[in-house]
Amino acid sequence: MPIKACKKNGKPGFIWGNSSKCWTYTPGDKASMMAAKKACVRQAIAIEGPSKFKKEVSKNTLFEDPTETDDELLDLAKNWPHTLDDFKELTKIKAELTENTDCGCSS
Repeated sequence: MPIKACKKNGKPGFIWGNSSKCWTYTPGDKASMMAAKKACVRQAIAIEGPSKFKKEVSKNTLFEDPTETDDELLDLAKNWPHTLDDFKELTKIKAELTENTDCGCSS
């Protein structure tokens, strides 16, 4: 299941699946867009589990539109989490997922 484009409150973003959080960014702001992509990748890993996610991801399958994937994102997808802080963040994301099932998004 690739990451795909979504919209929330009129802002573009990225979403894993159809019911996770839509990570929005400011149009025209490359740093904002990259932050949204990275947050979405981390959430996808939290949903699928690191092992399963790493087995399924490739440059052509990470994003619905393969042009959205770059080497930095592919490296994140294949190597995160790897530090104690990463695992703490993963645990926090999983907790947030169980608390909030309303994504408020549209594809």
